[in-house]
Amino acid sequence: YQDKHFLYYSYGEPRRNIELKLINMSGTTTFPEIEGISSNFERWKYEFRQLDARQLIEKAEAEEEYAGLKNFLAVSNRIHVVDANYNVVDLFDSVEAFTRTLKVGGVFIDYLQAIRSDKEHASLPRRQQLRDITDQLRELGNESGFPVIVGVQFAVGEANTPEYDGLNTARLKDTGDPEQIASLIIGLQNYAKSNFIGSNVNNQFKSHFYSSPFKKADKMPDTFKDKHANTVILAK
Repeated sequence: YQDKHFLYYSYGEPRRNIELKLINMSGTTTFPEIEGISSNFERWKYEFRQLDARQLIEKAEAEEEYAGLKNFLAVSNRIHVVDANYNVVDLFDSVEAFTRTLKVGGVFIDYLQAIRSDKEHASLPRRQQLRDITDQLRELGNESGFPVIVGVQFAVGEANTPEYDGLNTARLKDTGDPEQIASLIIGLQNYAKSNFIGSNVNNQFKSHFYSSPFKKADKMPDTFKDKHANTVILAK
């Protein structure tokens, strides 16, 4: 969608971190490991501390390891990262301001529970606030015609965590009944932080949104744990 702009509202991380992650994702070559820095993302942070903009651009043009920066710069004028932590009214005003001057292709918001209500509704129970916010987000998607993708934190206290680490939409109710609002729910589970997987999970996807309980749970194999820190995508 080379003629469209994309908005990313970050409530959890500063703009600089998001843009560094986008640069990292845009590359195809991993940096050689240096002492004290093992991940590619941490290496990008290091490079931006050590080099000025001119040096980085020169390297992006000449060296394969820096191709992620070159690829990102080619699209960066169409990716707008905002980390202002707007309340819901200011968030919608910001989106509207962008749409008045730009052809917007999609809005990403990370994450739902961090969006504050306006002052008029601040005294309502938080669950009701989130329900109202998600209703407004649905209306935004319906009226604008572009997709609105909203991240939701999926966290459960240790005492309430089932031994099989199942992702289930029933545990998302505090976020405003997403099954009734969302057109599509995509779940992400980090298996490096999980201890169990369900025995009735197929080997291809390793997890699923279940409408019925697991038959039983098996301990996460040590060969799988910690080697797959990236999330696995699940769709409902």
